[in-house]
Amino acid sequence: MKSAGEILPYRIYVPTRYDKTRAMPLIVALHGLGGSEDSFFESYEKRLPRLAEQRGYIIAAPLGYRPDGFYGWGVGEAPADPATRQLQQRSEQDVK
Repeated sequence: MKSAGEILPYRIYVPTRYDKTRAMPLIVALHGLGGSEDSFFESYEKRLPRLAEQRGYIIAAPLGYRPDGFYGWGVGEAPADPATRQLQQRSEQDVK
């Protein structure tokens, strides 16, 4: 991420039957507070990658700027604290 001066990790799953000539659904999996780009791959009995393989979809799981970064601030007001606001903005930018 240029604005942060960092390379931010992510994980991606592509089914074995992927065919570049056909479109496949994409799921962008956003972890919860304290999670990481590994959460949907290593937790929940590793169900999401198995389902993606069975049903034919791609998964992209970004870290976001930090595990506690959130993804924007929803419909409410932006946080008053500039550091918190920047953390959330960078997480959202990373996903986009």
